[in-house]
Amino acid sequence: SEDVMTISTGKYYTATFYVKNTTNKTMTAQAVPSVAPSNAAAHLKKLECFCFEQQELKPGEDALLPVRLLVSDELPENIENIILSYTIFDVTEYDDEAVAQHMHEEHHEMEH
Repeated sequence: SEDVMTISTGKYYTATFYVKNTTNKTMTAQAVPSVAPSNAAAHLKKLECFCFEQQELKPGEDALLPVRLLVSDELPENIENIILSYTIFDVTEYDDEAVAQHMHEEHHEMEH
């Protein structure tokens, strides 16, 4: 779903994201954030995020997952809207170390 929040820079906010396991098996999910426009990403600080850890969801289980965030006062004035979205990956078949290595590589590529 697409919920909209009106925020001011320099203040803390909590956004909540809805997730549901639509499969018939327990799954381990890893959320990967995306920020648009990309030049806003450096100004969006996630202080607490469900994306920092894997989430286990039982069959049919749904959850509201919070993100505590702050948008920097240094956000360029020409950026009026920021879109924060998540892609959820089913990482049930992978061990934590392999996922952590993959996430590190993805993050490293995004920094360059």
